[in-house]
Amino acid sequence: MKSLFVWMPATLFGIGLWLLFPGSAGAQDFPQSWYGQWRGPLLIRSAQGTAQTVAMQLDIGPIDADRASFVITYTTGNQIDTRAYELITVDAKRGQYVIDEKNGIRINQYRLGNRLLCQFDLATNRLQTAYELTGPNTLTFEVMTSGPLPGSSASGPVPRGQAAPSSVSGYPANGFQRAVLQRQ
Repeated sequence: MKSLFVWMPATLFGIGLWLLFPGSAGAQDFPQSWYGQWRGPLLIRSAQGTAQTVAMQLDIGPIDADRASFVITYTTGNQIDTRAYELITVDAKRGQYVIDEKNGIRINQYRLGNRLLCQFDLATNRLQTAYELTGPNTLTFEVMTSGPLPGSSASGPVPRGQAAPSSVSGYPANGFQRAVLQRQ
C-alpha cells in the first residue's frame, strides 16, 4: 500500500504537467482537422431514466485565421433548433479557445489532446462538455449536467501531524447526452 502512495503523487504530477502543457500534437491542425459537416443521433438521458434521441448536426468551417463557424443543429420531427456559434482561438499553443454564442455569452474551451473541453455553471446546474475527435471521420460529443449546486461536501478528522485535506464537493448527476457524429 505504501508504494501506491509514492507512485500516486508522481503520476498526478505528470498528469498535471500534461494538462498544463498539452503539447504540440494536433496543435497545428486544430481546428482545421475538425472542419466539415458532422451528423449523428444525440441520446439524451435524465436522472429519472427517461431517454430521448434527436438528430444532431455540427458544421465547423473557417471564417478567418482565428475564428471558425461552429453551428449546431438539433432536429426533432419537423422542429429545427440551430445555434450559430463561433470558435475563437485565444492561445493555440496553450489549447485555449472560446465558444462565442453571439448573444453576449462566451464560454472558455480547452483543447487537451484530441478533446475540446469546458465546464460552466448555468443557473443552479453545472455542465461539462467534451468534443473528441476519435477518428478521421468520427467526432464524439458528450454533456454531463449536475445540480443543484453543490450536491454534498466531505471532510473528516485530521490525524495529528498531518495537513488538513482539501475541501471536496460532490454534485448529483441529473443528465447525460452523447452523440457519435460522422463526417459527411
